[in-house]
Amino acid sequence: MHVVTYDRFYGSLANAARHPEGLAVLGFFFEIAPEENLAWAPLINSLPRVTDPTTEFDLKEVPLAKLLPDDISEYYRYDGGLTTPPCSEVVTWTVFRQPIRISAKQMAAFRKLKSSDLDPAGNALPLVDNFRPVQDLHGRTISTNFRATMMIG
Repeated sequence: MHVVTYDRFYGSLANAARHPEGLAVLGFFFEIAPEENLAWAPLINSLPRVTDPTTEFDLKEVPLAKLLPDDISEYYRYDGGLTTPPCSEVVTWTVFRQPIRISAKQMAAFRKLKSSDLDPAGNALPLVDNFRPVQDLHGRTISTNFRATMMIG
C-alpha cells in the first residue's frame, strides 16, 4: 500500500510531482494472516462500490492510523521515483518494516478491483501484478532507523 503525500506549499499533487522531493510516499507491505484484520473491514466492505477505476467513493469513517501496522517505528528511507510513468525522481520513500496483516479473503477483495488497462474487447482488466520491477540503486543510499542486516544470496 502506498500513502502519497505532498507539501501544501506546492498547492496540489500534480504541482508537487514536478519538483525534486515534492512527494513523500509511505510504503507498506501486506502479509496474509489466518484471521481477518477487523480494522480493514469498513474499507474492504466498500470495495464493491469502486471496482471500476473511474469510480470515486469517500470513506470517512476509517482513520488512516487504524489501518497501519501496530509498529511503525522501524522503516527504510531513500530518495527515489514514482512507480508509474513518468517515474519522475521526486519521491522521498519511507517503507515500513512491519507488514499490515490481512486475511486471504480480504486480499481477494482487493484483487477484484479493475485497472484502467483494457483487454482487446475493451473490458477493464483486473488490478493485479501492479508492481514495478526492483530498480538499480543508481548511487542512492537506503537508510534505516534500526540495525538492519544484509542478506545476500
